[in-house]
Amino acid sequence: MAKAGVDFFHDITHNHQDFADAVTAIKKSCTPSLKSTDRADNKLQEFNLKISQISRTMNSKLAESENVITDSDYFSKVAIPTSTLMRYMKDCLNHPVPQAVTNFQEAYKEHLELVENVLTQLEHKSTNPLTLAMNSDPLKRRTTFNKWYDIINGVLAQVILLETFAAGLLEERDTNLVIERSKKLLSTIKSWEDDYKKDSSYWQFLNHYVELFQKDNADMEIEEQADKLKEVLDTILTNDSFYLIVHQGMKRNALFEFNVSVEDQLIESKTHKESSIMIYRSKHGNSVETSKLEQMQAELKEYKPETAAEPSGDINYKDHLKNQFGKTVHNAGFICVLAGAHACVRSANIGREEGPGFVQLSTSDKTSTGVVVGSMI
Repeated sequence: MAKAGVDFFHDITHNHQDFADAVTAIKKSCTPSLKSTDRADNKLQEFNLKISQISRTMNSKLAESENVITDSDYFSKVAIPTSTLMRYMKDCLNHPVPQAVTNFQEAYKEHLELVENVLTQLEHKSTNPLTLAMNSDPLKRRTTFNKWYDIINGVLAQVILLETFAAGLLEERDTNLVIERSKKLLSTIKSWEDDYKKDSSYWQFLNHYVELFQKDNADMEIEEQADKLKEVLDTILTNDSFYLIVHQGMKRNALFEFNVSVEDQLIESKTHKESSIMIYRSKHGNSVETSKLEQMQAELKEYKPETAAEPSGDINYKDHLKNQFGKTVHNAGFICVLAGAHACVRSANIGREEGPGFVQLSTSDKTSTGVVVGSMI
């Protein structure tokens, strides 16, 4: 994902003095063309290009998201005055003449409270557009958080530019306090990411989302269903990791049984009679030690559920998994046993390819035989 705002903030704060020098050159010249020094002139052109690019990006992102923050004063107190002053500042950069400077000075005097408004709005969760956007996103997606974190970086970079510009044209004052306060604010907002990762409120909506997904995509191949749902799971901002199984119907002599030993860790949707979708979430799959998984695999070898291509009708596999599996394979919260089943397995939101546990499957002619075990620890 592009990080225009993050990169712009980093660039502005690291090259703050260069921009201040360019502003000083504008103030000293105030002629139809800036003819101060080559260094100031080059920096001016460089910043002007970056400012134009970031302004277009920020305006586009804010326009897309206006419906998210309609209950906030963000647009009236922050976005609109910032955009207005940026326009006057860009006019000074493009045409550094006395009238352009006067126009900026007069506009700035109408928005002397801008910096305080911006920082105050962003420092409080109740008015911060990132938290408002996350509150409006029931899945608490990482993409939503990153988008608004980037926008806020861009807004703060613009504010720093405006303060630096105003300080150079109106009065000398220290803008480092604004920079430091902005950096502290961004650090605080970034820490909210960990809070969202511990928030499980997405889980209830995910259940509803999967049911709707299954209804709307009944004609889609199960492999495509699995891939699309994996994309969704990978975007959720959470420490949880997942196993996703899409199973199509019960073929004759096929086996598909499962057991979950941890409460509220499994979503199962059967809105379409020919298929089912299951999502198992592991609370600690992203942090479990490899040795624990290896121990589970070793214990599984001792536990040998019947998974032949033609399983015996004399065995109640569901009861067998429920009553025997947990006694043999410790620290496992979920098991799914398949034989000749048309099923597709995916793991999500985890760096380990096998997912939050381990998968032992063989596939032939679109049918799978084997076992999926999800970690409880």
